[in-house]
Amino acid sequence: NEALPEKVASLEAQVTRFKIREEDLEKDLKKNKDDTRKAEATITRLQTENQHLTSTVELLRQNVVESAKAQAESQNQIEFLEQEIDTLKSSRDNLSFELLQAQSNLKLVNSESER
Repeated sequence: NEALPEKVASLEAQVTRFKIREEDLEKDLKKNKDDTRKAEATITRLQTENQHLTSTVELLRQNVVESAKAQAESQNQIEFLEQEIDTLKSSRDNLSFELLQAQSNLKLVNSESER
């Protein structure tokens, strides 16, 4: 009968170890659930940030395209205005020449009428 109390004590010690192990496992499970919740929150936050960044990149891409179009239009306008300036300079030169001819003709007419 002495073996029976030892057996009971051994079984009680084993039950105690199992309970401690069960508590440890419950703590690990709780920690894992908490870690999972934190990871899911991080994933959600990162997905939101990714969507924001994707939208920002798309806006920047559109801005670059619009800026390139505006730059091309500005370059075309500059070239057009440079041509207009050249045309105006040419007209001015022609008018200056015509004015000199008219002044010369006027001098001739005046000198002939004085005679």
